[in-house]
Amino acid sequence: MVGTRQTKILILGATGTIGNLAARTIVSKRPDVGLRLTSHRTEGAEALKCEFPDQEVQRVSLENVPSLVEALRGVDKALVVYPDMIDERRCCNALVTAISGAGGPKHVVRLLTCPPGLELEDLTSEEKEIPIGFVQGVVARHVLANSGLPITFVNILSVFMSNLLWSAETIREDHELVLPTLQ
Repeated sequence: MVGTRQTKILILGATGTIGNLAARTIVSKRPDVGLRLTSHRTEGAEALKCEFPDQEVQRVSLENVPSLVEALRGVDKALVVYPDMIDERRCCNALVTAISGAGGPKHVVRLLTCPPGLELEDLTSEEKEIPIGFVQGVVARHVLANSGLPITFVNILSVFMSNLLWSAETIREDHELVLPTLQ
């Protein structure tokens, strides 16, 4: 492909179940696409280097704007799959600032978990302080939707489903699968 620029996709959160599956799928089905894979953990970045030796790998601090700018520089698209139990307000504000500072990407896809129709204004001040789960998804969607950046949200039960096996014993004992929501 002389004279053509290879598409570059950034995956923020490539060591997680969904981010890693996306990376493996792109590598196997679209060898013409280059990946920049990230982890916020040193051992995660090392594992990615072993699993994807032909792709770029970086350790990125999700709250550190310069770290994010470096990861975003020169990519065309980004898939953002943040781990559970992070401060979405700080991380999303850092991401918005970094995207502006890096001059792109042209499009961002953000996976999150939040009940359809639930807005930040619908939450009580106590609920807004819950550090995990769908409340953080509502916070993330609010920050990113109001940024004016080219973002598509994919709303999935990612947090819940990744914990399904962890919850299996309780499900067997109670014969009940409970999805916690606000009343």
